[in-house]
Amino acid sequence: MNLKFDLPESAMSCIELEENEKIYYSVPYDIADDGSWLKESYFVVTTYHLYMISDGKLVEKLKISDCCQAKAEAKIGCGLLVLKHKGIECHLVH
Repeated sequence: MNLKFDLPESAMSCIELEENEKIYYSVPYDIADDGSWLKESYFVVTTYHLYMISDGKLVEKLKISDCCQAKAEAKIGCGLLVLKHKGIECHLVH
């Protein structure tokens, strides 16, 4: 299973790596919160941050240190990545 996809230039330009920070995971996702299909959308995990890039634009950047739980939820025909960030549960990617 490939968990580190090559990112297109539009996605790479959304990521600002700090000193000693590197990308560990980069996986595509294709369903928006409203159920519409997305293109060039990636979930990226670095040493210190989580990035959600949608349609080639940065949607959200979270500090991993602000997160306390993460889980994958299986759904019919898809799945969700759910995260507790600063005490609030949120759906990151579908």
